Amino acid sequence: MQIEPKPAQIQSALFELFIKVVAILEREKIDYWLDFGTLLGAVRHKDFIPWDDDIDLAIPYESVNRVIDLIASDLSNLVTLAVPEEGNPVTVTCRIGLKGVFGVEKNLDSMGVSREYSPNVALDIFAMEFHSASFSMKKMRLWRAFLSKIWQVKRLAPFVSEEFVKAKYSSLGTWVVFMIALVPDKFLAFFTSPNCDKKVNSKKISHVIESSFANITVDSNTVYPLRHIDFRGLTCLAPNDAERYLSSIYGRDFMTIPSKSNRITHFDKILIERESPWREFFVSN
Repeated sequence: MQIEPKPAQIQSALFELFIKVVAILEREKIDYWLDFGTLLGAVRHKDFIPWDDDIDLAIPYESVNRVIDLIASDLSNLVTLAVPEEGNPVTVTCRIGLKGVFGVEKNLDSMGVSREYSPNVALDIFAMEFHSASFSMKKMRLWRAFLSKIWQVKRLAPFVSEEFVKAKYSSLGTWVVFMIALVPDKFLAFFTSPNCDKKVNSKKISHVIESSFANITVDSNTVYPLRHIDFRGLTCLAPNDAERYLSSIYGRDFMTIPSKSNRITHFDKILIERESPWREFFVSN
């Protein structure tokens, strides 16, 4: 069944998934915090951003494999897991998708990614790494942005048409793009492997290089100690200074509600399989 996506339906299903994921993380005493638009929604609306259609959580890099294993074990009948190494062109650490609920991402068009790629409507996990060295914040962000672009090209190249690359880049740039695509993951990982310093010694926290947002780096006291925040009536965890954290992502005017033309959603259409355990959220609501 294919439908026009309605934020209320998507949000109801995702919030149910969110409750289950948070229960697992808290049961296992794994740090997490709301990130990106989900954090913005909690601060600005105490709920989803009204037009939002995904959920974003951050966790320490050292917890990634454990979280993936727990979700795969506890929620296998409800979700589909996708990680970059398994052909997910969106550079998130782990996508916990609603099983049998698919969409076509609008923002992939701007990257030239084939519309045949249909990701699950999902809760996205972003891994964070800790840095004990006292780097200049400006230099650190520039270097990490450069390395992140290399990873993005590497991850997206298999899904991007040669025509798109030629139109976007010079002939030299096109050659570079496809050469990067041939570089083995292990070689890139040698230069960009996540820093596993413990948070107790860290001075800065950032998204891992493989993320599209690796240039977002904040002082560790912006995140820790984590504090509680209300999200749709559920008490969950957020960065210690959520306002400062959001400013580093969206700028100082993050509390301003954007005009309709600037409101970002991901999906044009939603496809729900008949056997999907989430079907009731889209049929009855």
